[in-house]
Amino acid sequence: MSKENLSLIWSKLIENRRNNCPFFRSRTCHIYNHRSRQPPDNPKQTCPCGRFIGRHSLTDACLESEAGETWIPPTKFDDNEIHSCQVMINVYGTLKPHGCNFLRMDNRINNDNLNELYYLILEDCGGKKPSLIVNISGGAKYFVLKEQLQTEVVEDIIDIAAKADAWILTDGTNTGISKLIGEGISHYRILHNYSNKIKCIGLTMWGSLNEEARRNLKKSTPEYPEELLLRQIPFEKEEDENRIEENHTHCILFDDGRLNGHLTDLHRDKFIVAACNDSGSTCYAITIIFGGDLTELKVFENDIQNKRPIILIQGSGRLTDMLTSLLELTSNSTWNKYWNPTDGEIRTAFDSYFPSYTDQESIDALNRIRNILDKKNRYLFNIFSFDRGSTLTTSVFNAILSAKKIGKEEREDSDIFNDSPEVKRSLHENRLLELAFQWDYISGATPILQRWQDEILNKKLNMFEKHEMRENELFKKCLEHNRPAFIDFFLTAGFDPRDLTKTKNYSECEQIIWQLYNQCRQSMSERKQIHIASLFGRRSPDSKEHIYRKLHKFIGPFVHRMDIRSSHNSKKHICIDFNNCMHYYRRWKQHSHNQFDTDTIILNEINIEKEYGKDQMLRDLFLWSVFMNMPDMAKVLLVHVQSRICASLIASAIFKQYAKLADTVYLEEKLRTQALNFEIYAATCIDKCYEFNERTACELLYRQVPLFGYVTCMQIAISSKSEKLLQTACFDQALKLVWYNQLALSNSQLKTKPFLFFSAILFGFPAPIAMEYRKPERHSIIENISFDLSLEGINYYNNEEDSKNWSCSKYWCRFRYFHESPVVKMYYHFISYVFFLLIFSYMMLYHIDNPAISKIHWTEIYVIVTVTTMLLEEIREILYEYHAQMLELSITSESSIQTWIAKSFIILPYILFYLGIGLQFSSKNNDDVLISARIILAFDLEIWYLQSLRFIIAFKFLGPKLFMLKNMLCDLFAFVYLIFIAIIAYGVVSRSLLFYKQIPFTAHGIFKGIFYAPYWFLYTNIADKDYLDERIQNETHEFFAEATATEILLCFHMLFVNILLLNLLIAVFADTIGKVQQNTEFFWRYQRYSFVREYFLRPILAYPPLTIIPHIILLSYAIKNKFFSIFKQNPSTSKIWTPVFKMIPKTDGTLDIHWNMFENAATHKYARSILEKNKKRNVLSLNENILEKTTMATTVLNSDAITTNNVTENLTSIKDENESISSIKEDIILLKSAFSEIQQDLNKIIASQHLLIETISHSKSN
Repeated sequence: MSKENLSLIWSKLIENRRNNCPFFRSRTCHIYNHRSRQPPDNPKQTCPCGRFIGRHSLTDACLESEAGETWIPPTKFDDNEIHSCQVMINVYGTLKPHGCNFLRMDNRINNDNLNELYYLILEDCGGKKPSLIVNISGGAKYFVLKEQLQTEVVEDIIDIAAKADAWILTDGTNTGISKLIGEGISHYRILHNYSNKIKCIGLTMWGSLNEEARRNLKKSTPEYPEELLLRQIPFEKEEDENRIEENHTHCILFDDGRLNGHLTDLHRDKFIVAACNDSGSTCYAITIIFGGDLTELKVFENDIQNKRPIILIQGSGRLTDMLTSLLELTSNSTWNKYWNPTDGEIRTAFDSYFPSYTDQESIDALNRIRNILDKKNRYLFNIFSFDRGSTLTTSVFNAILSAKKIGKEEREDSDIFNDSPEVKRSLHENRLLELAFQWDYISGATPILQRWQDEILNKKLNMFEKHEMRENELFKKCLEHNRPAFIDFFLTAGFDPRDLTKTKNYSECEQIIWQLYNQCRQSMSERKQIHIASLFGRRSPDSKEHIYRKLHKFIGPFVHRMDIRSSHNSKKHICIDFNNCMHYYRRWKQHSHNQFDTDTIILNEINIEKEYGKDQMLRDLFLWSVFMNMPDMAKVLLVHVQSRICASLIASAIFKQYAKLADTVYLEEKLRTQALNFEIYAATCIDKCYEFNERTACELLYRQVPLFGYVTCMQIAISSKSEKLLQTACFDQALKLVWYNQLALSNSQLKTKPFLFFSAILFGFPAPIAMEYRKPERHSIIENISFDLSLEGINYYNNEEDSKNWSCSKYWCRFRYFHESPVVKMYYHFISYVFFLLIFSYMMLYHIDNPAISKIHWTEIYVIVTVTTMLLEEIREILYEYHAQMLELSITSESSIQTWIAKSFIILPYILFYLGIGLQFSSKNNDDVLISARIILAFDLEIWYLQSLRFIIAFKFLGPKLFMLKNMLCDLFAFVYLIFIAIIAYGVVSRSLLFYKQIPFTAHGIFKGIFYAPYWFLYTNIADKDYLDERIQNETHEFFAEATATEILLCFHMLFVNILLLNLLIAVFADTIGKVQQNTEFFWRYQRYSFVREYFLRPILAYPPLTIIPHIILLSYAIKNKFFSIFKQNPSTSKIWTPVFKMIPKTDGTLDIHWNMFENAATHKYARSILEKNKKRNVLSLNENILEKTTMATTVLNSDAITTNNVTENLTSIKDENESISSIKEDIILLKSAFSEIQQDLNKIIASQHLLIETISHSKSN
């Protein structure tokens, strides 16, 4: 709503009450009225009220008009009904541009007008009742706070008001603490884009304002008479220079008829009583005292009388510091024992802070201070000190909690409630819980929640259902409003999120999740809603299908569905990937949704209905928190969800994709930082697991996680390029285990390489004897892990029964193990590929003849069969990847178009080969066609040779060089445009001067005449130089001038291209090479994963041209399975030739349970430590600095300036620095606490010394 509309509403509310409420009035001077005239002999004569006699605003009869000629003007203004009178409210409105609503009203206090004032402001606030009244007192004119204390305290007060829907009360003037609060509110509104989120009410006297402020208020009043805007006091008269602090939402100006005087505390006290007595809600009130003088003693007395907690800001000056010193002097260090101060202690402290007061003035003050500091009132006092490391928010809540004595005997509040103590306690608990929830202060809510748990455990059946319902409501509310600390408390206490439903069935839990997506968005700020709409989408999910598409988009197409009736369809995934490439997600919905009956790849059938348990609910809540960009909530849920390594990798992958969709640089960097944090989280967890058990940690990377769509941690890490996890020792060890499979890892040593090579050459027959194999391993819980792993997945463990004694069966078992090892498959594939290249080369050199002249040669038959079998293997791999959803390396969500281009480049040699062979066999009577065939096959052979470079991935010192070539090609393509512009510029200009009308206007003529010659300048083959020199030497030549100009142009062209561009290209190449070299581990392991996976999935004997053998076997098994499925018989239980690159447990689930238990035990301490650090404010600020460093590191990671390996080292050092600084921070907090206690003891000693000196002086005088 605009400020103009708010102003109209405020004015209408006042006009309605002005006409209908007889006690809703203002007050003015009754001595003179607007018809009174200034005496001619004394034009500056003033009324006792302070105004000029002729500048009164009263329109009714006055004392002067009633007395007539016998009028004797009074010399003193009496605060009674004679010298002042009630009038209609005539000064009200809204100050622009800040929107401060003001009202001038009667100073006379009664319950009716203060209650009506409260309801007026309440109605103007939309009827939303305050849950807390924060009264700010003291700190008047010339009030000064330390900069750090000022910033901290003011920000905390604003934060309290914003979170708890609190009303702030001040004196409303533009001085002291009231000014600081107003400035803080202004900053908050500007930064958070809220018009009137914080309600701040100023209570002051009309007469305490200066003349200019009063005139501005009158001008802002609707239809205020202009004749009453004249100056009312003399220019030379001393007046208070107070002005209204216009950032307040409301300013109430009490008028007693005079233009001087100050407001007493009675108005504030009665207004707070009116708010707290509102029967519609429970409202707490608290007073925060800054400095102050003896007039503030009335504030203490009123608050103590009404049992309102008081917070003293230590270090704010005078009265506050004096009371703080006395409180510390008369209490122990833990504040659980205290006693009354002696008269001498009070006198000594009073004289230290108020030395100018006379004895008579101080006697009354000392008595009042003594009563205020009586030990029966101590529970109302709280001291806030910046040096103690706590926050004002914490102090406020603890003060309220202490005053209300939750869990102890209730104090009588019969004036407020007439209910039983149990009902009153319940109401107070609800209100305090609401405050703790709004401030996200779990420590304040813990005593109440623990008492609920105690009552439930004590079998109080009458309270069980009530507390259970309240817990469910509070848990859901904490989810909707992002309160991670509360969620952690509930989940740690064993709360089941399914209790939010009545029956805990799947459909009801699903509805809860969809409601969270909608309600969470509604509770966000407008700015965050825009960000979520740009990242997640404008439409909130309403089905698992929607979430599945989001996971498919942000993580990868290898994620299975996660609902309890999930199924797998390779056709659907192909459709999805093509639509991702073209960004046609909407059209995807119209595709066929036919489902396969079974999934032969995953041993645990995915299409069966599974139970929707607590883990599934926590998983969905975790995905919701990540999708809604709530990282703190996600970290809390990570502590309680199963497989937190996989979950944190999923969060990192989603935030990385979010960063690419971010519409602002700040949001992009923030999301990249969050992605990096979760990536480090996963890497640290796997390191923790690796420290405890290397073998089980490697299994965690390979095992499929049913909870998250049967993905593996490796799949997500590879798809999202998680550098932190790829650089762990566990990742490298896991790849090595699969690379050698059942062969022992000692075979990786150089001395065993010859045995491996010769065993491969001799078809593996000596391998069972010459090679070393893995020994059977026993598990601490599982008797033999090899028997608990499915053969359809990874199982590099040796079967114990196959290794007992040397026998024929053991020999052939080891023979099979040898040939199933990916390293051996790579050897055979390399040998067959080299043989293929040799035969292809021989064919190209000697046997590409016309089929009409010579018969087809055996080399041609071999090459055709080999290429055909390789094509069939490529097709089988693609179909298998979609069928098994092993798509983390094929079509990723990161760059679908680039992936399809890479796939098309792989298909190119097959297209060229069959095109060339086809042209050769069709060239019986046409030599030109044969020449074309030889040219195409020559280019094809070049590509086959280049593709052989992929075998160098097996070598660590050569593998990363492929990344160098790839990145250098990208850099080269960027320079092609610059070089092309330079070539075409010189070519066109030079030829227009030298060969005018001589170049044929054909494609061949333009290419040869304009582009071809300048292109060779790049290689210093300058053909134009001799031509130009010949014409320049003959000055009489026809083209002498053109040749001279062209030579000058050639000089600049060579300077630009050969000196600048080429050297720049070399520098870019050097930088690219440097980045890859310094991040070798990541690139090497990323390539090695694809290499290991390729040969693990490759069937035995799948080496061209022998690939046809496993293809025939697989086809026969497929036909057989199809035949059995038709007649409803069991399919063949034959050996799986193409396993999945996952570790799949058997159906009993024992191994899955063990993996979950081990991961939880190994990483729980680390996960909990992350939450504990986030609970501390000082650690949070420290983490923000660390996040800035990691953001810079992430930016560097994606720039071309610093290498990725340096970023890794920096992040590792930052992590160590974070831990060391955290411990230092904790030590500093302890030191501050110890120093505070020492300071209290010193204050006591100083006060005792003062008392001793005073006693000695009195004894001497006597």
